[in-house]
Amino acid sequence: MGKECLIALSFGMGRKKHYGKSNYRICLEMIDLNIPIIAQWEIANLLKQLGNKSIVVSVGQNEGEYLDTYAVLKKAKKVMDGLGYLEAILVGHQDHLPRIKMMAKKIGIKISNREIKANIPYDTKSTQWWTRNRHIFLSREILVYILSFLRGQI
Repeated sequence: MGKECLIALSFGMGRKKHYGKSNYRICLEMIDLNIPIIAQWEIANLLKQLGNKSIVVSVGQNEGEYLDTYAVLKKAKKVMDGLGYLEAILVGHQDHLPRIKMMAKKIGIKISNREIKANIPYDTKSTQWWTRNRHIFLSREILVYILSFLRGQI
């Protein structure tokens, strides 16, 4: 095992400065880990609020800035390279992880053999309509895979 970090991507967003139940559960899966974390800003902020003790680097620091999965991973890769991390444990919603992994490989992120398996719920109140339930998310995901392939992102 090389110098390892964790990359955490958010899933949806709550209303009125609330980060949403999906993101809350993602954070709970890694709150007690003693490993540096590179996290999308929603996850980074929530981890700090929850009292996480690991080093957390926020990607997409401007609150309200929307970054798609590929953009988050590209920024995370730059942070990894700058800090000398060789591989990453990827953390996110279980239905989002297959695309996260494909994009991470395409970007050149070496994925750790270690995994954090969790059953992250959908947030029916998410401001991102496609993250409110599994049927909607997976239906949209088919189109996202096609578009990502055409863009050379997977």
